[in-house]
Amino acid sequence: MKPPKRQRKPRGMPGQSLNKKKKTQETIPEQSESTDKETAPFQSDLSSISVASGSGSDQPVIDQTPPPSQNPVPRQHIASSGALETTLLGPAKRGVKSIWLIGSSIVYWANKEASSRPGGLHLGLQNTGAHMVWIGQRGMKWGDLNRVFEQRLINRPLPSFLVIQLGSNDLGILTSEKLFSDIECDLLRLHALYPALKIIWSDILMRRYWHNANCGQAIERARKRVNLRVKNLVLSIGGCAIRHSNIRAKESNLFRYDGTHLSKIGNDIYLNNLQGALEQFMRSGGPAVFPQ
Repeated sequence: MKPPKRQRKPRGMPGQSLNKKKKTQETIPEQSESTDKETAPFQSDLSSISVASGSGSDQPVIDQTPPPSQNPVPRQHIASSGALETTLLGPAKRGVKSIWLIGSSIVYWANKEASSRPGGLHLGLQNTGAHMVWIGQRGMKWGDLNRVFEQRLINRPLPSFLVIQLGSNDLGILTSEKLFSDIECDLLRLHALYPALKIIWSDILMRRYWHNANCGQAIERARKRVNLRVKNLVLSIGGCAIRHSNIRAKESNLFRYDGTHLSKIGNDIYLNNLQGALEQFMRSGGPAVFPQ
């Protein structure tokens, strides 16, 4: 008789041949939580270089926008075009009133002066729950307002107040009627799109010298007409107005050598006007024009 066939043992059963190599599965360790936190900030846009406001350092730092869960951090952006912006990155803190000040070189140089004052960039208003955002661009004209404002709104909450210091660079180029027409159109548009936004008109300042002007007296008359009409317009839509009657062209010490930009003394007066006006406007039921 033939011997019975030996039954094969199933794979994986005890007694399996040891001369066969057992395949092993390699495991990749997960990255630790600390590593993710360290690398996450560098995923932001590295093309934006800024100088942290109030840091006292001239060294550039990478502008890292914090995630929504973090508190907002004030930064100062210096663009190659000559624009200076001290802005609030990230969402606004609850209960904090954000005040945006948009303008030309008046705002640009006042921003620099404010950084060395006792009240700082917030003009001492942080004690009342306010946060100043300075957006100054040298040479800025009225036609740039909508673009600049809309760009700053990207990924930022709507401010509570918008202070506008514009129009001086348009005088001598546009007639007072044309300038007011442009201002009226844009302010009514802003009011319609953002009814919760309180618009504050800051008077076009006097100058000792006007560019593109054949007659300085004619420009001064146009400046007064525009200021008066815009003030009445802003008040009619629930806004406020700041008059700078203490900055007069006949006082040469308030202006730099060019007769256009404010001196240190002139900037101090301008900042005092801003601070006093904003303190008044933030009080419920307060007058809508400063000074009264």
